[in-house]
Amino acid sequence: MSPTVTHESILQLIISLTQIREEDNIIESFLNEWNRLLPSAKLAFLKPGSEVGVNSLLVSTEAYTFGSLDILGGIDDIATEVIILLSKSARLLAFILESRMNESFLVDGQKELQKSVRSKSQELHKVEDAYKELTDSISDVFIAMDRDFNITYWNKAAVALTEVTSAEIIGESIWNVFGMLRGSVFEQSLKDTRATWKKSNFDMEYEVNGRKYYFQVIAYPFRQGLSLIARDITSRIFERKQEIQEQQKKINEQKIESLAIMAGGIAHDFNNLLNVVIGHSSLLLNDMSPDDPIFSDLQAIEQAARTAANLSRQMLDYSGRGKIQNNIIEINSYLRDLKSVLTLSVPEGISFRVKTARSQTHVEGDSNQIRQLITNLVVNAIESIEKVGNIEISTGVSEYSDDDISSSYVNDNLKPGVYVFIKVTDSGCGIEKGDLPRIFDPFFSTKFTGRGLGLSAVMGIVRGHKGGIIVTSEPGHGSEFTILLPKKESPAGTMKETQKIPYSFVNRGSILFVDDENSVRRAGEKMLKRLGFNVFSASNGLEAIEVFKNHSNEISVIILDVAMPEMDGIETMIEIKKLNSQVPILLSSGYSDPDNIRIADGASAFLPKPYNFSQLTDTLKKVLNGG
Repeated sequence: MSPTVTHESILQLIISLTQIREEDNIIESFLNEWNRLLPSAKLAFLKPGSEVGVNSLLVSTEAYTFGSLDILGGIDDIATEVIILLSKSARLLAFILESRMNESFLVDGQKELQKSVRSKSQELHKVEDAYKELTDSISDVFIAMDRDFNITYWNKAAVALTEVTSAEIIGESIWNVFGMLRGSVFEQSLKDTRATWKKSNFDMEYEVNGRKYYFQVIAYPFRQGLSLIARDITSRIFERKQEIQEQQKKINEQKIESLAIMAGGIAHDFNNLLNVVIGHSSLLLNDMSPDDPIFSDLQAIEQAARTAANLSRQMLDYSGRGKIQNNIIEINSYLRDLKSVLTLSVPEGISFRVKTARSQTHVEGDSNQIRQLITNLVVNAIESIEKVGNIEISTGVSEYSDDDISSSYVNDNLKPGVYVFIKVTDSGCGIEKGDLPRIFDPFFSTKFTGRGLGLSAVMGIVRGHKGGIIVTSEPGHGSEFTILLPKKESPAGTMKETQKIPYSFVNRGSILFVDDENSVRRAGEKMLKRLGFNVFSASNGLEAIEVFKNHSNEISVIILDVAMPEMDGIETMIEIKKLNSQVPILLSSGYSDPDNIRIADGASAFLPKPYNFSQLTDTLKKVLNGG
């Protein structure tokens, strides 16, 4: 259909023609409007007896023929729907012309008057029927009313929307149906249209049976009152809202990714510094008697460094780069074992319940991080409850659709399918809608300062396990956090414990220690020399390869930093393995990406920073004993 020819425009044309008294003016107005609406063709009116073309429409009623409408040129460009509308409007034109002609007979006397009145009544009924047919054929709501807002016409679309029939509403006030819109833009616009005799355009919201609709409305004045046409734009509004939500979600994901990269980088540098503090303090403590006056001071330094290392670990969890030691975990059993520990942290006045599913809930993950995830969610729930309330943890297996996945705050790797869920529900204060996108930001809180990295770490752990988080919350009615983890069908088998074999470092050769940080190298060299090793050191991968080439017969083990400029630890390890595939290599890093650091790549062990003298010793024992 041509974008300029609509049911609305034809309705307004017919309404305007009924206000014109002269026959010639009626025909002229009809032709002018249609010729405006048909830019590719021209419409002409031919009197009876004129030669009729092949593209003509008869303008006639059962009693009279007034002529024909001849379509000149461009008819192939006119849509079928427009031709149908033109045909209907031609018939309505004939009825109006007949009505005007009948009115002229009133001067002929009383008999003719009575006959004309009867004829006019019949023709008006025909016009009304044709008018009703036209308005009922459109999907838009069409309502006509008098100047007191009493309904005079109510089309099928209005019936479908309100579930009020024409018989029930004709003659009644429009406010009997739309009373909830009193005082809104709807009422004001109708009053303005009536007062100014100008059409009004406005948008409105209408709710019926719990469902919300959005309409684009145009109100028109006419002599007896006014009419309105309301077009349903609900789907368009929802699509726009969904588009805005998707854009906001992308912005949030980009923000989270940027924060994660920053957190990972800070944690890496932070761990290098802590490695120096913990390394030197552990060396001093190892050589010092507990009775020494500064022994407790050194212990305090080491403990503070370990507390800082824990903060660094949470930063790594948030970044999704925390070290993950994957095992098959049965969430139900794991949660039942964890329940007693969690219960101890719940204050009096708060009811705590764990509800596990009957189905098996196997996932692949790091048990320590899963414990941290659950603990952080429970702590968050406790903090949301003032004094008295409820907290429940439930588990299960469920299938999640595209719509479910799209609502997750982490969905980079999620696909529709079956997931194990861990759901933590509380009856706390709830979260404002505007705050929901920010709750996983580090240190964000609306209640108190120093919130920390609790929920931020939860997000990082979930990202590291390629899972999802769905949050629903209402202020004053609590919150629900649902963690989705990819389901494993069956356990992959139990892991064998490595047998610990006593070992002495006497005569075990030299160690190549590689790290780009001078302070880390110095601390490492001191600890290794204390263990009895001869130490070669290098500040980057290229230098390490050269040192190994020159001393390969002496070097029995290599400690290799992962994140280094020029050539990183993984690349360096690959090149060294080409020279000697049997040499043991320990990879060490302030952060670890499970996708990049794999024991299967050839490393004998992984040594996370920061580490102390005891941890370094234990790791070397395992490696040099083939563990």
